[in-house]
Amino acid sequence: MKLFAFLLPAIAMAYKPSLEIHVMSQCPDAAYCFKHLIQPTLSSVGSLVKFTQSFIGTVTESGVACKHGPSECLGNMLHLCGDNIGFSGCLFEDYEKVTQKEFVKSCAEKNGLDFENINQCASDIGEDGGLQRLERSVDRSDKAGVRISCTVRLEGKTVCVRDGDEWKNCPGGHKVEDLVKQVKEANKRGNRQTLDGAFRKFRDEGKINWIEL
Repeated sequence: MKLFAFLLPAIAMAYKPSLEIHVMSQCPDAAYCFKHLIQPTLSSVGSLVKFTQSFIGTVTESGVACKHGPSECLGNMLHLCGDNIGFSGCLFEDYEKVTQKEFVKSCAEKNGLDFENINQCASDIGEDGGLQRLERSVDRSDKAGVRISCTVRLEGKTVCVRDGDEWKNCPGGHKVEDLVKQVKEANKRGNRQTLDGAFRKFRDEGKINWIEL
């Protein structure tokens, strides 16, 4: 079988669309959205996307203000410091307990994480500490113009919103299978564009060669 040699590296470097949620760690809509849509979707097609969890708040001169108070800011930082889907899912399960050390420690241990590292990160005011991570995360949501928790975006476009115990603005559907389908379509479309771009590049450079397999 003959193939274009230039196709091999392009195929190996698969395109991954961005999947991002904008949430507040003590928002019931965010907890529902994460449990019933995001977590099962990532379990199915997590390897096909670049996932980001961004938080909603207000950057102030002294740090960050969160809608549900300081405990929510702490929860946001714990999510960012843990940087783990299972850990976030556990925190959302009983989000009002994020100020309780044993609860957070239990969530960390259930997901193979070191609680002390997470705690140290959340307490760190340095560049890679919890506060700085939260400020960058909130700034990201602000620049995206997102104000509602939970907002789900795929490739920078809002595909679904959970607000006031209702699904809104979900043109492609709000079920797991709907989001999975959209992710797969975005992945396929992106890889097609990657291959087309590689073809044009190698054609223009005169580097198209046949190889025997």
